[in-house]
Amino acid sequence: MPTVWGSKVIHTGGRLDYYTLTKGDGVVSRLKRHMIIRLMGLNTGAESSSFRSLGRGKPTEVDYYKRYNRKKGIEMGIDTPINKSIVQMIKEIESGKRKIEARNFFDRG
Repeated sequence: MPTVWGSKVIHTGGRLDYYTLTKGDGVVSRLKRHMIIRLMGLNTGAESSSFRSLGRGKPTEVDYYKRYNRKKGIEMGIDTPINKSIVQMIKEIESGKRKIEARNFFDRG
């Protein structure tokens, strides 16, 4: 099994398993999470369709993704609390109860 930064990486349909890569509450795990978020933010031209929808004040596809992620979590026996928190956050943005801002990354819901 391949490893990245000392963590085993489980092959899941051709995608990097973020949870395995960044699990834990230690300094190294927090650094990994921070680095991934920073690296993703370097490509300023990369915006998801959901982000564009939120910026335009339109509904997102979050309900579809929520169902898919929950189904996959159940299939793999993995709890998906981060998915639930993100969906809640997006719904709050869609309804105007929350703004789109960087501090949302630090909200533990």
